[in-house]
Amino acid sequence: MLTERIKESIRLRFMLVFIGTLLLAGIFTFPAILISESQRVMASIEGQLSLDASKIAALSQRTGLAPREIADLAQSSAVVIMVYDEGERPTDSDGSVLELEEGETKLLSWKLGSLPKLAMRYDDQYYLLIPNMANNQYETLKDVAFRVLWACTLIGSLLMLIAVRTITEPVRRLNAATKRVAQGDFDVKIPEAARDEIGQLTRNFNRMTRQLKQMETLRSDFISSISHEFKTPLASIQGFARLLQRKDLPPERVEEYTQVILEETTRLTTLSSNILRLNALENQSIPHKATEFSLDEQIRRSVLLLVSQWEPKEIEFDMELEAMSYYGDQDLLQQVWMNLVGNAIKFSHTGGHIQLTLKRERQGAVFVCRDEGVGISPADQKRVFEKFYQADRSRAKEGNGLGLAIVQRILKLCGGSISFESQLGKGTAFTVKLPGPLQKPQEKAERTMPKRHGTQQELAEEKKR
Repeated sequence: MLTERIKESIRLRFMLVFIGTLLLAGIFTFPAILISESQRVMASIEGQLSLDASKIAALSQRTGLAPREIADLAQSSAVVIMVYDEGERPTDSDGSVLELEEGETKLLSWKLGSLPKLAMRYDDQYYLLIPNMANNQYETLKDVAFRVLWACTLIGSLLMLIAVRTITEPVRRLNAATKRVAQGDFDVKIPEAARDEIGQLTRNFNRMTRQLKQMETLRSDFISSISHEFKTPLASIQGFARLLQRKDLPPERVEEYTQVILEETTRLTTLSSNILRLNALENQSIPHKATEFSLDEQIRRSVLLLVSQWEPKEIEFDMELEAMSYYGDQDLLQQVWMNLVGNAIKFSHTGGHIQLTLKRERQGAVFVCRDEGVGISPADQKRVFEKFYQADRSRAKEGNGLGLAIVQRILKLCGGSISFESQLGKGTAFTVKLPGPLQKPQEKAERTMPKRHGTQQELAEEKKR
C-alpha cells in the first residue's frame, strides 16, 4: 500500500528523498564532528582532572584532614573523586594494578566512547578522579549534536513539505485541468505566475487549450457549413423531383425543373470536389511536382477557359502580362488563376472591366487581378479567406466559399502570398506574389578532366571541348 502511494505521490517521494539525504548526511558527518571535537573536549577534561588533583594535594598539606574529607572538599560537579581503602589500588584500562610513587599522578589511557581518568597517590593514599557522566563537556557535546540533528531533520522536513507543496501545487492544477481538457472542456485557463519551468509549462498548456478551442470552433463551423451547403441543394433536388412526379406537368415546366436539378447536382459535385481538394492541400506540405512553364500563357488560358462566364456579361479584359517562364507546380497555380479570375467575373457588373497584370519583381513574380465590381465591406474583409464564408449571400448559388481558402493554401505551399484591397461599390484588387526561381535550376554536371601531356594550347582547346 505504501509502495503504491509512493509511486502515485510526488510529494511523498520528495519528502522521502529529503529525509533520506539528511540522514545519510548525518550518518557521515556526525561521527566526523565527534572525532574532531573529542580531542579538544578530552584535553579540557584532562585539564580539569589535573586541577582537581592539585586541589587534593593542597588540601592535604594545609588541613591534615582525612582522605575522604579532603575528597569531599576537592570534589566538583564535573569530577567524581574515589578514595581507595588501605591496601587497595586502582587499575588501568587494561586491568593492571597501578603502582604509583608518593605524589605521582597518572592519566589512564582512554578510547573513543569512554572518558579519561586520573589516578594519584598522596600521603600513601590512592585517589581516582573520574569525570562526572552526568555533567561533562563530552556528554554535553553529544547531547547538543543529537539535538541539532533532530532539530534540523524536523525543521527541514517542515520546510521541505512547504516547498514541495508550493512546487507541486501547479502540477496538481495542471493535472486537474488536463482531465477537464480530456473531457472536451477547452475553456480551462491556469493562472500564469511563475517564470520557471513550471510557469513555462503552464503557459504552453494555456496556449494549447486556446489552439484546441480554435480548432474545435473551426471544426464545428466546418461541419455546420458543410451540412448547410449540402442541405440546400439536396432539399431543392428533392422538391423538384417530387414535382416531376406529377402527371399533368407541361413540357416547359419539366424542362425547367430538370434544369434546376442539373444545376444543383453540378453545385454538389463542385462542392464535393472543392472539399476533397482543400483537404488534400491541407494535408500536403510541399507541391506535388515542379515543371518549367510559361506563366503569362497559363493566365491567358485560364481567362479563355472562363469564357462561358464572362462573355454573357460582356466583360472586357485589360491584360498586361509580361512574358515569363516559371518553375513550379503548374496544376496548382492553374487553380489560383481560375479562382481569382472567376471571382472577379462573378462580382463584376455587366459590361464591367477586369485588369490583369503580371511582372517580375525581386527574383519573383507579382500578379494583380483588379475588378470594378461590388467590392467587399470592411466587416467582411477579415473573413475573406475563411472556409464556406461568402460576403454576398445573394450569389451563394454561384459558389461555395472555398475558392479563396484553396488559393491561400496553394500559395502557402508554393511559398507565395496573397493580399487584397477593396472598396465597397468600387471593386477589389487581389495581389499574388510568387517566389523564384523563374526558371528551372541548371544541374551542374561535374566532369573529371583526364590528365594529359601536351602543349598549353592543346590543353586549352580540349578544355573548351
